[in-house]
Amino acid sequence: MKNIYQILTEEQKNLAQRVFNLALGRILKSVYLQLEDSNKKIMEEIFSRDNKKEKEKFIKKYLLNFKSLLQTEVKKLKKEIESEMKK
Repeated sequence: MKNIYQILTEEQKNLAQRVFNLALGRILKSVYLQLEDSNKKIMEEIFSRDNKKEKEKFIKKYLLNFKSLLQTEVKKLKKEIESEMKK
């Protein structure tokens, strides 16, 4: 069975990446707002740098249920998109 990402058009791949980035941004914002000030500063420093490993380490530490959060956020985005399309 092929990876679904392999059969998408470039436009679909770009859209999938945009949806992922939007969902991730919302999740990170939510986490940020719940952190203590000292951890907010750490998060700001990590995400201001271009170090993917540091970002992944932070996510693993503070987002123990990342996959679940991502699925929930993507479902919300899907509903928002569907609602806008009905207008």
